[in-house]
Amino acid sequence: MVAIAVLEKPIILLGFHRSGTTLLGRVFSKHPEIAYLAEPRHVWMHSFPFRRYDILTTADAQPNVVKRIHREFGRFLSDSGSTRFAEKTPSNMVRLPFIFEAMPDCKVIHIIRDGRASTFSTLEVLKRSPSARMIKRRATAVPWWHYPSYFLKVWRNLVVPKLTGRPIPYWGPRVPGLRDRVQALPPDEMCAWQWQETLQIARRDASVIPASQYREWLYEDLVQDPERVVREMFTFVELDFPGEISEWLFDHINKDSLNKWRHGLSPDAISRITPHLEPLLSELGYD
Repeated sequence: MVAIAVLEKPIILLGFHRSGTTLLGRVFSKHPEIAYLAEPRHVWMHSFPFRRYDILTTADAQPNVVKRIHREFGRFLSDSGSTRFAEKTPSNMVRLPFIFEAMPDCKVIHIIRDGRASTFSTLEVLKRSPSARMIKRRATAVPWWHYPSYFLKVWRNLVVPKLTGRPIPYWGPRVPGLRDRVQALPPDEMCAWQWQETLQIARRDASVIPASQYREWLYEDLVQDPERVVREMFTFVELDFPGEISEWLFDHINKDSLNKWRHGLSPDAISRITPHLEPLLSELGYD
């Protein structure tokens, strides 16, 4: 029987959906010492399948819950043969106190993207239903007792849009007030509000984590100067920078993604969503 690995300084790649977390995950997956797992929602929410929101707090980090999380991720790390574990799950934006309670030595990298770009990219996602392949992949990852809650998500995000021709109502972290905004606001303003609200929660909750374990980077900096930023990130998590990653970054990072929102959003849409994005846009240095 293979021993389950102990998680030492696990790496949490944090970020609002459509903000570069998938790209960042691919970068970290290229490091030979890292076992990377993409969006293991079922592990984080194993004990909370019917929660209305994605929020988890320190009170939720009961010993049995923490033990199960470490066992699942530790088994994955053992099977990989690597020495460090890394993962990304966008809904972890509203779980930082829980994560730090469960993993007090974790290293958190928070990637932040211009809220106008994230809003535009989310709108593109809402126009199309999730593929049956993705639904199947996620269904096979969750335990059978999660199926009732999972069925509701499939019904909302796959069946109803296909039957009615309507877009998906929302995407990403479920935070208090989101459903009211879905009903009251046009999709672009709803997405903008969700970005601001989710980032406010994440940055507020990051105050419980020492500065040596939590750091923010901008997506725009990552795309414009990928090797410098990735070197900084690897240094932050106490790993070296393998030379072969330089070539991968050169081949796979596309700067064209930076300005898509400027062409995809109308002036009217930009003027309507900007109030929902402030004051964070200004605080983060976006003009």
